[in-house]
Amino acid sequence: MQGDDILESVYKILPAFKSFGQEYVWEWYGEKLGEDVFQDMSALSSFVSEALTNHEDYNYQCFFNYIETLVTHHDEKISTASTTNFLENLINTSSSGTFDSRSFTKYLGPKSIEYCKAWDEFCGAKTPGLWD
Repeated sequence: MQGDDILESVYKILPAFKSFGQEYVWEWYGEKLGEDVFQDMSALSSFVSEALTNHEDYNYQCFFNYIETLVTHHDEKISTASTTNFLENLINTSSSGTFDSRSFTKYLGPKSIEYCKAWDEFCGAKTPGLWD
């Protein structure tokens, strides 16, 4: 699976991400969406953070199920981008109080939870919703 395949799957679940992601990646990196999976995942984390902050109604369960498949069933590059550039960013943003982490932790799959807990332990944190 390549970056374009991942993006096409994301667009089916979060159609508004397409224009947001294109603008974000161009503004931050001067590149096109789909050229670097790490940049794409950073853009996706910003989109989801903004959506959660604004209480936007998306099928988050379906979306986080898809993230779980990226974390567990793909090559190391895709898995790493999904964890470090998506999940870590989401946790870090929620820890600033921008939105409640429980708004997304309830949708995480087992491997995503395992990764997020390891990130918490590394940072000396306890993200609400992961540990209760």
